[in-house]
Amino acid sequence: MILGRFNASTFIPIVVSSVTASFVARILIGNTPAFSVPSYGLNHPLELLLYVLLGVLAALAAVLFVKTLYKIEDCFNMWKWVPSYLKPVFGGMIIGLLGLYYPQILGVGYETIEAAFNSEYSAYTLASVVLVKILATSITLGSGHSGGVFAPSLVIGATLGGSFGLLAQGLVPQIVVHPGAYAIAGMGAVVAGTTQAPITAVLIIFEMTRDYSIMLPLMTAVVFSTLIFSRLSKGSIYTIKLLRRGVNLEDGKDVNLMKQILIKDIMTTPVVTVNDNEQLGNVIEKMHNTKHNSFPVLNSQGELVGIIALQDIREMPVKGIMDVPVKNVMSTRLTTIQPEDSVDQAFRLLRKHDIGHLPVVTAENPRCLVGIITRSDLIKAYERHSLGR
Repeated sequence: MILGRFNASTFIPIVVSSVTASFVARILIGNTPAFSVPSYGLNHPLELLLYVLLGVLAALAAVLFVKTLYKIEDCFNMWKWVPSYLKPVFGGMIIGLLGLYYPQILGVGYETIEAAFNSEYSAYTLASVVLVKILATSITLGSGHSGGVFAPSLVIGATLGGSFGLLAQGLVPQIVVHPGAYAIAGMGAVVAGTTQAPITAVLIIFEMTRDYSIMLPLMTAVVFSTLIFSRLSKGSIYTIKLLRRGVNLEDGKDVNLMKQILIKDIMTTPVVTVNDNEQLGNVIEKMHNTKHNSFPVLNSQGELVGIIALQDIREMPVKGIMDVPVKNVMSTRLTTIQPEDSVDQAFRLLRKHDIGHLPVVTAENPRCLVGIITRSDLIKAYERHSLGR
C-alpha cells in the first residue's frame, strides 16, 4: 500500500527479503503458527451477513483508532510549555493507570488475542479492551514513546471480533457456534482497514493462524472493512502521517516532485513590463522584439495593476489601435503567485484560469512584482529536476 503499484524494481526485492526472513525464522523458531487456534469454519450461510456487519464495525474501529492517534499526537505537540523529554513521562503514567484496571492492554498483546480466540473474557470486557487499547496506543505514540501500530491493530481487531462473536452467539446460537472465529476475522478486518492493504491482511492472518477454513469469512470482513474505511478516511494509518507533512503518495512521484520545486527558484527576473500610459504601438513593437505575447502592466508608482496579452490587442478595432493607451485594453483581473509557492500550485492556476503567464508578487504586497512564470518555464523546470532525479 505504501508503494501503491507493482513493478519489478520494487516487487522483486520485497519477495526476496520476505522469503529470506521466513526461511531464517523457520530455522530458528520452527515451522509453527504464531497462534494456536481451533479449526473454525462457516457453520451457516447466513453467517456471512454477520461477517459483513463485523467488517463494518471493524472499519469504524479503525477510523476511531486513526483519528484518536493523530488527535492525541496533536494534543501533546500543543504542550509547548512541557519539555520534550517529560512528555513520555506523562504518557507512561497514564498508561500505567490504565494498565491497573485493564492489564490486557499491556505488552504486545498476544495473550489477549489468544484469550479472544478462546472466548476467555466476557463480551463486555473485550469491548472495553477495544476502546482502552485505542486510547493507550494513541497516548503511547503521541507522547513520544517508541512503538508501532500493527500489533495494537491485531489486539483491537481480535477483541472487537471476539466481543461481536459472543454477542452474536447469544442472539442467534443456532447460527453462531464458534465465536472465536469472529476474533480471527475481526483481527484481519481492523488491520486491513487501518493499513488499507486487504491482501496483505489476509495473507498475514493466514500465516499467523494457518487456518484455511476461516478464509472465506475473513475475506468477507476484510473487504467490507477496507471499502468503508476508504470512504471515511483520506488515507491509511501510515500515509496520513505523510499527508500531514505534505507528501501525497497517491499523487505519484510526478506531483510530489512538482510540490518540491519552488517558484522563487525558477521564476524569470527582471521582468519585461509596460506602463499603463504607454500606447499599444509600443507594446506591439515590444512583443515583436522580445517574442513575448503578454506583459505585466505597472502604473507610475511601479505597482502591478494589470496584464496585457496579444489576445486583448486582437479584440480591438484596427483603426487607431496604435495610439490607444494600455490601460484601456489591459485586464485588471490578475491571477498571481508568490515566490514560496510550488510548481504544482502554478500548474493548477494556469489550468484553472486557462492562461499562460503568472506574475510573481511578494506575500506582503500583492502589487509588488518580483518575477514572472510561464507555462514553458514550469515544463522546463520539471524536466530538469526529473532528469536530475
